[in-house]
Amino acid sequence: YKLITWIPYLQENLEGLVFLEAVVRAISQAAIFSYSESKITFDDEHPNYQTNSIKQILKDIFIPIALGSIDIEESLIEETLPPNMLNIMSIHQSKGLEFPLVIVDVGSDIRTDHWGNSHKRFPQYKNGTNQVIRISSVNMEDEFHEYSNIAPVTRSNLDRAFDDLIRQYFVAFSRAEDVLLLVGLNSVKEGFERSGRIKNIPNISTGWDRRKNWNWEKGLNNLIQI
Repeated sequence: YKLITWIPYLQENLEGLVFLEAVVRAISQAAIFSYSESKITFDDEHPNYQTNSIKQILKDIFIPIALGSIDIEESLIEETLPPNMLNIMSIHQSKGLEFPLVIVDVGSDIRTDHWGNSHKRFPQYKNGTNQVIRISSVNMEDEFHEYSNIAPVTRSNLDRAFDDLIRQYFVAFSRAEDVLLLVGLNSVKEGFERSGRIKNIPNISTGWDRRKNWNWEKGLNNLIQI
């Protein structure tokens, strides 16, 4: 807990306390299996002891923290963070949490209807194959399926890719208690201009279904475009 005196942010900021808990937990867990017991050894007669203990701490504590392997305690986020702070997190990290206002990125790097970003919005097959473009989870499932005892897959690769994307955005959208704000580069309603023509970008997160029907085009009373 001496970290509190070394880093003011962990002492003065409520969000810092959440991170402090994760750091302390990493130290406590490392002490169980690390030969240095999460301690730096000071020995003038054996300077190598100090060097080795520092290396062990870097390996067992700080590297896992830097790599994001130490999860923060989600219940602490909900209980300690003040309402005037904006939390930036992945959809996976937000699972189980709720906020009055939720802003979801549905296309900050999607400018056109290009195959290269289809895996983020509207999955499609590679030309002439049954492999879904850049959807590694589906393709890997097919590769390893024969080596497992899981029941045979009955849904197509494309359907499973759509299912995963729909589940992902369901988690994101259901975090909002009052207001859900979707942001991107292009207008959902007006699309983008290409070769003198206006084109829309099929995107599961903006109301398209897997048959390329845009349901929001019919209008929703509680959907307001800014």
